Amino acid sequence: MPRTPGSFSAVPKCGVMVFHHPFVGRSMRCSKSVGRVDRIEHMNAPADALAGGELWQLTGEELRDELHTAEQVLNRAFGRSLQVISEFLARGDTCGYSSLRRYVHDAVNVTDTDARHRITYAQALIGTRTVTGAEMPAPLAETGRAVVEGTLSPRQVEQIHNTLTDLPDGTPDEVRTRAEHDLVA
Repeated sequence: MPRTPGSFSAVPKCGVMVFHHPFVGRSMRCSKSVGRVDRIEHMNAPADALAGGELWQLTGEELRDELHTAEQVLNRAFGRSLQVISEFLARGDTCGYSSLRRYVHDAVNVTDTDARHRITYAQALIGTRTVTGAEMPAPLAETGRAVVEGTLSPRQVEQIHNTLTDLPDGTPDEVRTRAEHDLVA
């Protein structure tokens, strides 16, 4: 099946994502775990496929619950995206691009600034490993857990990250930890 320039294809059997780059004129393969369709299949359900029926049939309380659930799904998806970016960082994988930032920019269709922020948040919230396998803990691990659970939005992550990175250099670790806990709560 011919692919259009800039399109993706996922091969569920081996879990390899292939990007058909519009300028390179050839396909580029990415890490095997990225294209695993079965891991995110639940997110492919049609947006209008509600368990309780059509939106107009829902009570006010059910509609509020539906909105809350939808936002949690978006927040968890953002957290999962940060986990995937963290894994790319650990592997040093750029999918044939000059940098991971450029790959994220093209693959996820976000601005260059947003791609840079996502990489920064992945490093700060999720942590990573060195190429030798040594764990690099996340400086903002509590925030990372909250975003993966879906309790924090991307905007809240941005505000927490900015607030904590703006603390003076001499701020004691226990003060930073307490500040993060208070902001996440």
